[in-house]
Amino acid sequence: MASNPPPAIDNDDAADGSTDDHQKPPSKPKPSFYIPNEILLVIAEQLRLPHISTDTSRVPKDFLPKRAALYNLCLTSKTLETYARPLLYEIVVFYLDSEPSLWGSPEDFGGLRELMILVRTLLNRPDYCRYIKHIVCPAGLRYSKWWSGNQVPSKEHL
Repeated sequence: MASNPPPAIDNDDAADGSTDDHQKPPSKPKPSFYIPNEILLVIAEQLRLPHISTDTSRVPKDFLPKRAALYNLCLTSKTLETYARPLLYEIVVFYLDSEPSLWGSPEDFGGLRELMILVRTLLNRPDYCRYIKHIVCPAGLRYSKWWSGNQVPSKEHL
């Protein structure tokens, strides 16, 4: 009896001798370079938010750009996030004013929507609260339509 020869392997489909049924899973891409953790820490520390003094009515000029850079650094990788997240939440600003002030416009600090997202994040992730060292809430009392100074605001205004 003649035996059938094994099926021929098409070199274009499986150059390594494997068939479609037994393909190896793709390997993770390896980083092309390695940065030591100490260097990553120094990079994150360069973006530390400047201290906001209570005797000033202005936010430091580099506060908002550094805050945005720390946020973006958190999105870059898990490793960078471990260094940037504590610095991002170190100073929390609750900007409640609805009009431009010496601190800037409400849009600079994100507005009410971003404030609510921040509060929600802190409620959902209480472990982030341990990073908070300063809470800044710049708000001023000034004349508005519902407050004339000698009247007590009604309940619907509060």
